[in-house]
Amino acid sequence: MQYRCLDRKTLEFVDGGAVVNYQIRNDYIVMNNSIIELVKPSLSKVGDLIAIIKTAGAYVIGCITAVEEKGLSISFKDGKEFFNSNQLNPMRYFFGIDNIKLTVKYDSVKGTADLIKGFFIENPDSLQNLPIEIVTSGIMMTIWRDEENDFNFLDYLLFIFDNCNVVLQFSVIFGVERKIRVRIFANNNTGENIKDNIKLMTLINNEEQQPEKTVCKVLNGTTKEVLATYYLRENDIITTQSQLVYNGNYRVLPPKMVTATLDMQKASSDDLTAYDVALDELRGYVFNHIITADIDRNSQMININRLQIGDGVSIFTEGEKEIQLDGTEETITNETISVFTGLEESSYSNIVTLTFGKGRKKYTDKIQLALRRMYR
Repeated sequence: MQYRCLDRKTLEFVDGGAVVNYQIRNDYIVMNNSIIELVKPSLSKVGDLIAIIKTAGAYVIGCITAVEEKGLSISFKDGKEFFNSNQLNPMRYFFGIDNIKLTVKYDSVKGTADLIKGFFIENPDSLQNLPIEIVTSGIMMTIWRDEENDFNFLDYLLFIFDNCNVVLQFSVIFGVERKIRVRIFANNNTGENIKDNIKLMTLINNEEQQPEKTVCKVLNGTTKEVLATYYLRENDIITTQSQLVYNGNYRVLPPKMVTATLDMQKASSDDLTAYDVALDELRGYVFNHIITADIDRNSQMININRLQIGDGVSIFTEGEKEIQLDGTEETITNETISVFTGLEESSYSNIVTLTFGKGRKKYTDKIQLALRRMYR
């Protein structure tokens, strides 16, 4: 395995060489440090871009967070770390005026692209700017939550993933101009199919974590009367129908009520409805599970090099056997729609651990997620 470090401003080569040992913990949600140990001291700096290379092309890229004093080890996090800084809240003018808080509805895909452009491409402080190329796909409307004068942009990016399933993927483009390509998209599709019959793979299905909110009562912001009640259903669908099954979609249980307010006189757009504020409160449940797969890194059944953090997947497992009308037994195959959120591997083992979904098993990771979700 090799590494290459590129200057964060120009993407010019800084240093590179062989990796002695490594522990890669590429987790979209928790963002733990990955560490590589080197043969010779590195000239790289904190904030530079690092690419880990297996055979050809970047296997993992990230932002350097620490270089050991003698330069023989480097710590780094995924590409979102480039955006780990406080920025002025562009919506600050909508809040705090005569104690009026306007409700701002926006597209979290295009809106995030605009924010990156303003903060990290066209910032008047040129030292904050990075050589970024943005690609977007999909639309995901949501409501702006930040009411302070400034906010941490990394926390915001983690929020729109947790709330809207909006993902950022990073790659490096070498052309006439070198660029960090940031792809921003709403993850509604599946790509890779993963089955539990792969040799040398252990698939661990963990129980889904209960959502904290499954029922939303929308109140009039002035009179406090109930305008509508919405119920969360599978695949982040909400309806005003309270029955267990409606149009083939099961209601998410147990009932856990939350309130949201709507005052159209203070809304920033005429198309804002009770449905919009209820959806913004309840959604984010669809990937609220964790499935881990331990697989031999040399397995040809899953192309780990092709699988990118944020990709949608379908995971198939064998369920119980059912007796058919003709008396034969048929094994039912269960399909779980999920998203690839973590990869962990080490030079000390041939096993690679893949993580799917937003849940986490480690206690420290759970605490970190709970604290982060207070941001919402």
